[in-house]
Amino acid sequence: MHRFSIVLTALLLSACVHVEQYPASWGQTTTSARQDDCPSIDGVYDNKGEKPDGTVVYLATWLKPTKSSQTSEERLSRQKMWDDLFRAQIVKLDLTNDVLLTVTASGNNINQQWSYDKAKREFTCHNGVLSVAQGGDMSGDNVAAFGSGAIDLYRTEGHLAVNSHGFTAGVMLLIPAAAYGSDWARFATHQQTDAQEANPALKRDALKRAP
Repeated sequence: MHRFSIVLTALLLSACVHVEQYPASWGQTTTSARQDDCPSIDGVYDNKGEKPDGTVVYLATWLKPTKSSQTSEERLSRQKMWDDLFRAQIVKLDLTNDVLLTVTASGNNINQQWSYDKAKREFTCHNGVLSVAQGGDMSGDNVAAFGSGAIDLYRTEGHLAVNSHGFTAGVMLLIPAAAYGSDWARFATHQQTDAQEANPALKRDALKRAP
C-alpha cells in the first residue's frame, strides 16, 4: 500500500493537463434531446483537417484504434499502416443501423478499413454525439503506458467536428508520468465535381493523380 501511494504521488506530481476549447467560430454542433440518438455522420470527409490554432491534422489517424506492437514485424506493419493513414485523402464513415461504424481511408492508391461495433461497447451514442472508445495498452520502446479516453464525433454545417479526450499514465525511461488532454479538430465534407459524382471512375482517377 505504501509503495502504491508513492507511485500515485509521483504520477500526480508529474501530471500534465491540456484542455482545448471548442471555437465558437466553427458554428453550432448538432445534438439531440434523445439519450440514445446517434448523429448523422454518414459521409465522405477530407482526411486533412485543422485544429483551432490552424495546425494540420488527419482524420484517419484520429479514428484509428491505438494498440501496442510487440514484435518487430508488428511494428513494421503498423508503421506502414500509419504512413497510409497520413497519405490518404478522404475518409468515409458508414454508420449501419446505429450499431456498426465502418471507417474507410482511401486515395493515393490507399485503402485502409476498420470498424467499431456498438454491441462490443466500442462506441456509444448519447444525445446525438457518437463516442468511440480509445485507450488500452499503449506501451512501446522504453515506455510502459495505459490510456483511457474517447473520440467524440459531432456534425456541424459542412464539417465533422472531433473531440479527442482522455487520460494516460505510465512510466517513460523509469520516470512516472501522467497526462490528461482534450483536443478539437474539424474536417470538411469532401467536395467532388458533378462529373465525378456521375462517373465513379473519374473520381478514382482524380484521387490517384492528386498530390
